[in-house]
Amino acid sequence: MGFFFKKKKEVAKLPKEELEVPPAPPTTEELPSPEEVATIKAVKEAVEKPVKQKLVPSVVEQMEERAVEETKELVEEREDLRLQKPIFISLESFKDIIDEISLTSNILKENEDILTRINEFKEDEDKQFNKWESQLKDMQKKLIYVDKALFGMK
Repeated sequence: MGFFFKKKKEVAKLPKEELEVPPAPPTTEELPSPEEVATIKAVKEAVEKPVKQKLVPSVVEQMEERAVEETKELVEEREDLRLQKPIFISLESFKDIIDEISLTSNILKENEDILTRINEFKEDEDKQFNKWESQLKDMQKKLIYVDKALFGMK
């Protein structure tokens, strides 16, 4: 039957505990004298505030003026680059441009394929030359051995 009637809320009863009382403030005998407070405050202020070095105002103003002039020049250059009216091209010229782009991309792909084949040929050629070089060195070693054996160099 909890659907039609609200449930009674139970309030938790907290046990009464004695709370701790904070200590009393210091008496006037424990407080520092006003002269000590003034010197302590002066020392704290001197330590907390770092000495700031100020630039000469004329140098700062000159730098600001230069920056403003440079930004003005950049803005003027940008305004010159803006187009005054929109660019429209005919559909036929657009199709021609697309055809030219696809043609050049196909030519580039063919050239890349040709370059890879040339590199493969070069690698094969280098392998063959290295093989011939090693065979010639072997033959040279054998000829030197035969020469020593026949003519007996001592």
